[in-house]
Amino acid sequence: MISQEQILAGTTRTNRDRNFGIQIMVVSTLVMCVRRSAFVSSFRCGLQTRTTRQLALFASSKLVPAQSFLAPTTRTNPTSSTILYMSSLASDNSSASLSRAPFSMPKDSPDDNISPMLRDSKLNWSELGLLDELATVVYDKQGLSNPTPVQKSVIPAILGLTSAREKNPAKQPQSIVFAAATGSGKTLAYVLPILQQLKTAEMAISSNNKQDDADENAPTVDSTSTGTFWKPKRPRALILAPTRELAHQILSVVKSISHFVKLSSVLLVGGEDYGIQRKKLDKPIDVVVATPGRLVKHLKDSHIFLGSVQYVVIDEMDTMLDQGFQDDLAKLLHPLMYDRGQWTVRPTSPHLIMTSATMTRAVKRLIGLDSKDSKGKEQPLDPSAIRLPTETIRTIELPGLHRVVPRLRQVFVDVGKVDKLSLLVDAVHQGSNVGSAMSTSERTTLESISRKQPLTLVFCNTVSSCRAAEHALAEAGINSLCYHGELNSAQRFDNLQIFRASGEGDVVEDPCTVLVCTDIAARGLDVPQVDHVVMFDFPLNPIDYLHRAGRTARGINQRHGTTNALLSAGNGRVTALVAKRDQVLAKAIEVAVQKGDPLDELTSRKEDYLPGGIRGAPASKRSVPHGDERRRTNRANQPGGVKIKSKSRRSTNNKKFR
Repeated sequence: MISQEQILAGTTRTNRDRNFGIQIMVVSTLVMCVRRSAFVSSFRCGLQTRTTRQLALFASSKLVPAQSFLAPTTRTNPTSSTILYMSSLASDNSSASLSRAPFSMPKDSPDDNISPMLRDSKLNWSELGLLDELATVVYDKQGLSNPTPVQKSVIPAILGLTSAREKNPAKQPQSIVFAAATGSGKTLAYVLPILQQLKTAEMAISSNNKQDDADENAPTVDSTSTGTFWKPKRPRALILAPTRELAHQILSVVKSISHFVKLSSVLLVGGEDYGIQRKKLDKPIDVVVATPGRLVKHLKDSHIFLGSVQYVVIDEMDTMLDQGFQDDLAKLLHPLMYDRGQWTVRPTSPHLIMTSATMTRAVKRLIGLDSKDSKGKEQPLDPSAIRLPTETIRTIELPGLHRVVPRLRQVFVDVGKVDKLSLLVDAVHQGSNVGSAMSTSERTTLESISRKQPLTLVFCNTVSSCRAAEHALAEAGINSLCYHGELNSAQRFDNLQIFRASGEGDVVEDPCTVLVCTDIAARGLDVPQVDHVVMFDFPLNPIDYLHRAGRTARGINQRHGTTNALLSAGNGRVTALVAKRDQVLAKAIEVAVQKGDPLDELTSRKEDYLPGGIRGAPASKRSVPHGDERRRTNRANQPGGVKIKSKSRRSTNNKKFR
């Protein structure tokens, strides 16, 4: 029999064991919390190497919401401990140790962005056929002493369109399609001759009115106006752009020239007050710069009439076709060029000028150079597609098309199992030069002779990746701004203005030299102070790589009277983070660049290449022959190691470019 004392002793021992077990559980829980707290702290710092699985588990845990690390936080200045920790990073995990050897195009490769500085004179522009008044404006006011190769080819060609029509009025009007590398001065190449032709026609008719005042059919000139035809709602030139930001940029170029030749211009883009735009159209207008969607709306509401248009310019034609503007372009072009119910071009239809940084297959099909689809079969004519008179189209291609400029230094960083966010911070924060591709001595020289600051663009494939990158930079003490399709147009415009002003050295309340963006910033935007492009996510095709890399090393910042190479050459650098899935395309780009070959035919299929990344597989094995038409859809992006499901590339582009 068990005595009562034994029962009490056993009960006491059981309670003591239970209490001891509870204490062990409490201590274990505290240890786990401390460990997790340390992991959270290291993640917030954004500098510790983490594997994809660890970060995914952390994001999915209930301790911290998964979206907390994606939302931008308050920007702080880097502490001394952060900088010391960054400087003491192990070489095995730094971007420098994981980088491949830098590479660039051969020095003798064609460079469409700059021309040899043969002489410093405005005669360089007058010899192209420009009036002395315009040549003076470009040389003295714009500070451009030498035209680029594309300007030397295109300006005389556009000026010759009117003379050809005068010789044979019954002949179909000619059209011009010219393609050149990004940053080659394509906007000025068509703005200068068009403004000259408008001004010349205005002066000629004004002179005729003075000689024959009794002619009632001659257009009247309002004496109180600035010398333009008094034609409200009826522009004489139309310039179409795919994005609001590019339209603003084109308008600034137009106004910088038209101000001196007394021509008016109006901007019609989405995201701005519709009523104010309608009131501006009630005044005399010579040039309208617009996005297709907003122009179609004004046209439908009878706020604008296109019967007097003499020139139609479609800028970034490859982007227009890629982003689904075919219907809007057809609504605008077909009534201008054809009679209703017929496909015969009217002799009085306007001249059509199209520009592009790449000659994609869609562009070639449009202008009649390629009638086959991606599989090599004949493409049937779509009744709703744009129809152009291909027999009268003149094509101008520059030798640097589909090539990066020789002044661009490119570095690929193999990510492997290292955290991309850490590599991003390491790539952007290079010593005391935050994001700059310049050395310390070069930066000091630039600051001594100019107030301009070098800028950095960080490209991502998705909006979620943008947010993760911006957050990591903010936690590392690097001030940055976002630029993507989920920001409204006003926010994008403000961020871009702050970014530009910071590069120009203007006084800004919160200057920022780093802009994190999607491919919405890769098409047409010109910020000459960008000297470093970081590709946080590797582009999906070589065409996107060309557009991203073209944001730096731009030759448009050449100025006469400048002897310093930093202000006259326009050098730049590209740093791209290469994941395992991007190895094939990255290797192909590296080999093609080193050989000086064009990049538009590259793919991401391993079967298309010989050993060493040299393209040479049999044509029968190439199911996707053109890189510009390849789109990886439903691909899981991994900013910072977290799998984020993204929509297909084609389904998100319209939103990004709205």
